Amino acid sequence: MVAAEFNDLLNAPTIMVTLDLFSGLPNPSWELGPAQRNELRNRLSHLTSLERERVRVPGLGYRGLVLSQSRGSGASDDIRIFGGAITPERAGTRSYKDSGSRLEAWLLSTGRTAIDPDLYRELSRHGR
Repeated sequence: MVAAEFNDLLNAPTIMVTLDLFSGLPNPSWELGPAQRNELRNRLSHLTSLERERVRVPGLGYRGLVLSQSRGSGASDDIRIFGGAITPERAGTRSYKDSGSRLEAWLLSTGRTAIDPDLYRELSRHGR
């Protein structure tokens, strides 16, 4: 069963993935297709809560992947996948464990064509 924190995102007409890496340059983004959305739903249905505080995201460099939804109103309930955690950006929500950073690696692979090939190789080499 998918946690309630993810329902708005999973029911949105569009799910975007953003590689949160650059400061001052646009970050690569791509849309998940129907099969990828189904796979995301499946992966989010098998999570366990983290028993620790939220993962701290660095100010510079690689800051993970951000899932967001597109709505006509511009509203967004972003979810950050970084450092072994899946964390809704909304205050007061819990984080979930990304065992072995498998969700993070899979999401990165969905954007292979949207990310510069050299950058993709570098991120993959470092276990992203």
